[in-house]
Amino acid sequence: MQIPTELESKAVNNWSVDDVSIWLSHNSIPQDCVNIIKGEEIDGMSITALDIPALKEIGLTRFGPRVNTFNLINALIDHGKRDQAVRENIAPMLTSVILL
Repeated sequence: MQIPTELESKAVNNWSVDDVSIWLSHNSIPQDCVNIIKGEEIDGMSITALDIPALKEIGLTRFGPRVNTFNLINALIDHGKRDQAVRENIAPMLTSVILL
């Protein structure tokens, strides 16, 4: 899972519909699937709520792209959790260094 450079500084929850489309395309999701997700106005807040049944419901009917999209979304969620953990662990250390 790769995040395009132009999206690295934005929290996923702040991604627009276009940002989500850019991210999906950047990660080799077929354009017809990207167009379906964009047509459903899926932004950063809603992308992480998509599961296999929801992807099928919005029109990702082909099994392979649906599973690949789901796995990509899970990788994005895991990436966010790792970033959050790093921030939570580094913040106290930075505060300690500043106070010294």
